[in-house]
Amino acid sequence: MAESQAPDRMDMDVAHSQPKSLTVELMIVQLNQGNVNHSSHGGQQADRKSVAGLTQVSTFVIPFITCRLSSHKVNASSPTAKSRSISAPSPDKETDWDVSARINGCRFDDSLFQENQLLENIRAGIKYPRAIREEKFAEWVIKNDNKRCQDYKMPLTYPYKSWLSVLEETRFENSDIYEAGALRTNLYKYWDHHLRAVYKDNCHETEMRDGIEDMIELAFETRLAGHQTYRVEKDLFLPRSPFTTTVDSVTWMHLPEDWYKFLARELRDAFYVFASEANHPLFVITFVCEYKVSDASAASRQLTFDLCSAQNQRRALGFDDGQLFGITVVGNTMRMYVSEWEGDEVVVTRTTTSCELSTFHEFLNCYIFLCRLADRIAEDVQKVFAKWKTVEGKQYLQQKNRNAAEKPWRLHEKLQSAPSKKWTHTDEESQGHGAQDDVDLPDWVPFEEQAKGPLPSVGDPLHEANLRILNKLDTDSVTPPAKDIPSWARLSAGSCADVA
Repeated sequence: MAESQAPDRMDMDVAHSQPKSLTVELMIVQLNQGNVNHSSHGGQQADRKSVAGLTQVSTFVIPFITCRLSSHKVNASSPTAKSRSISAPSPDKETDWDVSARINGCRFDDSLFQENQLLENIRAGIKYPRAIREEKFAEWVIKNDNKRCQDYKMPLTYPYKSWLSVLEETRFENSDIYEAGALRTNLYKYWDHHLRAVYKDNCHETEMRDGIEDMIELAFETRLAGHQTYRVEKDLFLPRSPFTTTVDSVTWMHLPEDWYKFLARELRDAFYVFASEANHPLFVITFVCEYKVSDASAASRQLTFDLCSAQNQRRALGFDDGQLFGITVVGNTMRMYVSEWEGDEVVVTRTTTSCELSTFHEFLNCYIFLCRLADRIAEDVQKVFAKWKTVEGKQYLQQKNRNAAEKPWRLHEKLQSAPSKKWTHTDEESQGHGAQDDVDLPDWVPFEEQAKGPLPSVGDPLHEANLRILNKLDTDSVTPPAKDIPSWARLSAGSCADVA
């Protein structure tokens, strides 16, 4: 069943001013079975209106709010499976995703946009290398912008030179620590590839992602100062059903070798507790990304599961409960999210930090911002790694790991026939289904492959016994006779028993 989508933006001016009155237009829908009655807020009853063709408007006033009711006549089709699947749920009814999020101990708070001071400070400190304002490069950008606008018949919203002209001299620096100057043409091509994909008819998510993923990979890994590993389409574990979730892209940092050896040796039986992806606890997740062409609600839900998995892994490893960030890219908008523990629940919130990727200078801004964020994330993780080098810090982390092994955050098993699925928004364009829709729960099967003992070697009693059995058997007896197969089977079984 589809879920009602929270708006992806909020009018920030409302937070700073208290309006004396607010005009709200409500729609009264007349079904072909009869008229619909509306009640006003504040206990005042609105007059019933007969709406048979022409739109009728009723206006009434309650304290500080002027409500304008308009009615439109529509035909209501008979309910079908499809129409029920795309209808918005009632506010007090849990959806499949709500239930799954609750049992996994996570929640997406869509009630507000939270201002995150760390992210705002990182964005405020952005400076640009002087190479990006070279006349030759600026002319090249304008030339390519004009060509793309002609190809797609779209207006040139904000010329690159106009943006450069309003920047203060203090925003430029001689250094190029994020390689934005050296790689400026590459960054432009990443952005151009993304924009052309977005403006294509029937844009596909994989096409839209290409340029953005190249930029994020550059920010987190492939630039010279990159400290993290960037990967795409990875299955992350969840505490409960659906047990796994597939992240579009993820970054991580490898654990120190001594730490990994401790987990692999002393806590071998609970090794899985410290893994969030692919059962290999070599690393700690640092950042996650989700992409959608237009469905912001589905991207937010998917990111919530990604961050839930990562936060549980970090807590098991002994990281202090803190903020973990992720992003969604929906069309041309990149939005930052933050996750935090509230007791034993992971709460994910949208932040006010976002980038509009419709212009190259915003794409450039976004790249430098992500570089600065990646460096800050790596710095915080390295501080935890440094604890392992001290006696007190190592003992503290080891005890945290032992505690996590005694109370694992996820199951050691998973459903054999429950592949990882993305939570998609079910609408007329995409008839996706939640991971719990019509799933028959099979028997539990081990998720990790159990360690196998060594094969018998020459001289072992088991090895010699096997050889005696094989040598004793007559090859002629292997071929069953044309008749009386049961008798042949009994004789063969008796012969093997005699040898053993």
